[in-house]
Amino acid sequence: VFTPEAAGEVLNGLYQVVEHPEGTAREAYRSGYRLAGKTGTAEIKDSKEDTSGTELGWFVGISGADTDKPLLMVMMIEDVKGRGGSHYVIPKAMTGFVSEFLIEGIITNVDFQLNLLRDPDFEKGDFDIGFLNRKELIKK
Repeated sequence: VFTPEAAGEVLNGLYQVVEHPEGTAREAYRSGYRLAGKTGTAEIKDSKEDTSGTELGWFVGISGADTDKPLLMVMMIEDVKGRGGSHYVIPKAMTGFVSEFLIEGIITNVDFQLNLLRDPDFEKGDFDIGFLNRKELIKK
């Protein structure tokens, strides 16, 4: 059993995972929407010295209590070895978040965001300053 103060400290730490510029789930940060999260990478190998094992990256996110639309996100991706560990999972989780997020009555760039998050080169981290100029991510 946690005291309210201890639970508050844990929750604040989970917010920092997303909100702090150096947080391990910073890629999940969205202005105007409070999200707490936890990332991790599980190494599945035969021994401590084994370099051929698998790595599972994961992310769990929960919305803040100050929203009328609570959200729980859980994402696990197998074989993140060489892809950045749990950092590889965040764009995948955000693709699901953005595609399920309902926005009514205003023009948005959700289609652009989804196309960007689903682009194979973007997923691999293979992009530079000219990336958007080379890609047609907005469907006309």
